[in-house]
Amino acid sequence: MTHQNGRPMRWLSIAQVADLWGVAQDTVENWVRRDWIAHVTDHGGRHRIPEAAAEAVIDEMDAARSARDETRNR
Repeated sequence: MTHQNGRPMRWLSIAQVADLWGVAQDTVENWVRRDWIAHVTDHGGRHRIPEAAAEAVIDEMDAARSARDETRNR
């Protein structure tokens, strides 16, 4: 079992990441195809994405949104 920071790493499907991000599945598939997000392919050919990587993208989106709003309010 793979661990991250001493805890078992949770792997998400493309559909689960799309739900988490609030985007279409083909958006997540595009990120995987371009290697813009960490992923593995299981023996069935399905892509799995570490939950921490998917959540990091949300953190980056929130930070970019905050910076944009801060700039807009100056």
